[in-house]
Amino acid sequence: SCSDYVKNYARQILQMGLFLMQLNDTEREGDGSCIIMNWKMLLLYFRSRKKGQKYAFESMRFISHIKALYTEKMAHCAIHGRVVNYLGGDGQNVANDRKQEHFVKKNKKLINALEAQKTLTAVNRATGASHGIDDIVSNLEKQTNIHKQSSKHTVASAEEDERTMIKVLRELKPFKSVPNRKHSNFPNISKSPFDELDVMLLKTWLKKHKTSLAKKRTSAPEENGGEREEDDDDNGSDEDDLFNKNRGFE
Repeated sequence: SCSDYVKNYARQILQMGLFLMQLNDTEREGDGSCIIMNWKMLLLYFRSRKKGQKYAFESMRFISHIKALYTEKMAHCAIHGRVVNYLGGDGQNVANDRKQEHFVKKNKKLINALEAQKTLTAVNRATGASHGIDDIVSNLEKQTNIHKQSSKHTVASAEEDERTMIKVLRELKPFKSVPNRKHSNFPNISKSPFDELDVMLLKTWLKKHKTSLAKKRTSAPEENGGEREEDDDDNGSDEDDLFNKNRGFE
């Protein structure tokens, strides 16, 4: 073979890295149309991996609900209600689950402060007052000129690491084709994750689960043809059988 697997690896790094940046930008902007586009891409990425079938099904189920099973109002809420902007300003949205983690962290501090007084009544009183406590602390810090702690993680300077990476890349020249070049840990990597995607099998899989979702909206993969066993089968034998049964479908 004359393939350059180092170049293929570099291509995958760029593809996945740019897509990760797009996911982060979509969350910050709260862009509903881009959220749907990202889920479609995630469906293909998950479907390309033998161990990603259940995630692919969840992607497909979400898209199906938005496009067909939900009412227009429910679909709008499901798309645009996935992020929250509690700081104000453009590009300041965060995912709902991340904001929920912030609430949980604050409540844990209040509960730990109760020490031996952790009765159900005390816990309910403390957690119920968390928002008011935040307002009191915020006003106190403002009046005493205490700068509010940043909600973002502190990032150490990466300048030295970047210089080292640039030096290595200049020597390696990953995008200059060199036949039979490869990394020891990735000796046969393809140029894109989508190279592992079987389009015909994808069509059969989509048709199968569209039918199951039409019958039962909350059906899970393990309830429809043994997706769990399919994930554990590296040889893809279950999917090969499914493909043979449905060879005539386009």
